[in-house]
Amino acid sequence: MIDVPLVERVLHGLPGVHEAAVVVRETRRGPSAAAVVVPADAARPVDAGTVRAALRARLPGEDLPGRIEITTRLPDEDRDGCAPPHPALPAPAGPAHMAQTERTEENA
Repeated sequence: MIDVPLVERVLHGLPGVHEAAVVVRETRRGPSAAAVVVPADAARPVDAGTVRAALRARLPGEDLPGRIEITTRLPDEDRDGCAPPHPALPAPAGPAHMAQTERTEENA
């Protein structure tokens, strides 16, 4: 089982991260997580690859998100009409705040 509070705590502790959220959904392969990250400085956004590398160094493999999105704000179901994206599904064709995506080979 993916430890969402642990993953969010690690994300919030990374340099350059202002906000972060993790969503876990059940897939045919088992639980899968997506992480949404808002940089602290929009002029110098964090890179999804850098976030992934930092998570790999701090989390057990089963807790690593399958997808990492770098955005200007966290998605809000009421405001945007969508929840954070799911790693096994395509990202919603909604607001342009879903700027950068990285998938693992497993989920690609």
